[in-house]
Amino acid sequence: MCVCVCILRAESMASRLLARTGKLESLEGLLVCLDLLLARGQGREALALVAGPVGGGVLPLAEERALLHADLAAACGQVGTPPWVK
Repeated sequence: MCVCVCILRAESMASRLLARTGKLESLEGLLVCLDLLLARGQGREALALVAGPVGGGVLPLAEERALLHADLAAACGQVGTPPWVK
């Protein structure tokens, strides 16, 4: 029961932060949001978060974003090139 409450609190805090500022301040914050999305079965949303401006703000190097995107895609059973790689 305690774990569920902690997860709900973390989801609430992450949602408020993203809604208020539209960005995350750290890689750790991004990873928490990704973990929460994956735990809820929202793999596509996790991939979109990394591919979008939030992921770009936390991981400005395309190579780092591509590695994280590949890990997420594999975890979700999806294969493909990240949208920002040409």
